[in-house]
Amino acid sequence: MGDLLEYNRADPLLSKQTISEFVAEDLIPTSRMNYILIVILVLVFVGGIFQFPIGSFLSGNLEGLKVTAGYPLYFLEIEVMNPTTNPFKFIPLVIDLIIYIIISYALDILFLAITRIFHSKVKVENKGMSSLFGRNIKSRIIEVD
Repeated sequence: MGDLLEYNRADPLLSKQTISEFVAEDLIPTSRMNYILIVILVLVFVGGIFQFPIGSFLSGNLEGLKVTAGYPLYFLEIEVMNPTTNPFKFIPLVIDLIIYIIISYALDILFLAITRIFHSKVKVENKGMSSLFGRNIKSRIIEVD
């Protein structure tokens, strides 16, 4: 039939090793970014719950009552008197998600930088001879760079 093609490199093009060749290791996001993004989204929805006009709802004034979520733009807007309209707005959702991803990336890089600063200043000093589990340990200073 035909000759089989041999690929010298069969791994994905955007693997972490490939990205680390071009970008500094400190600027590559970690798995914490996902958790930070989830926390931001939960806080946005909880903020939308706290903005609910409960006074108008309890008084029976349902005309113009809207439940909204999203910051800085409302990407979810539910009208109580007109439930047939689409509650999701696509453009504000995309803009807000881009903002949330940038914020979570910045917080992840900031957290990584802070933890590296604290880990680089760790010094362990043992003066004289000490024993640990019956063994003698010479004094030493360990610096982590």
